[in-house]
Amino acid sequence: MENNSSSGLGLGMVLFTVFLILKMTGNIDWSWWWVYSPLWISSIVGILYIVIFKGGGRAIGRAAKNLVRGTIKIVPNWLASRRNLKELMNEE
Repeated sequence: MENNSSSGLGLGMVLFTVFLILKMTGNIDWSWWWVYSPLWISSIVGILYIVIFKGGGRAIGRAAKNLVRGTIKIVPNWLASRRNLKELMNEE
């Protein structure tokens, strides 16, 4: 049986600690939102990873995967149609 638990500090916690020390010593003049940002950003990334890839909320995961796939397919078409529109505008 594998042990998948981690006992070390994550990147988010290390960055938060560094930002907190810099803020408390007056070396940075950032908003507290940015000091805490490594914590909330890593939490959001972790939740998205679980939802999309680990099957938590399977319907949401499928919808997110389809959205990403659809976006990848739509963007080249959108760029092509935008180029065509510019060409049409230049012809008139």
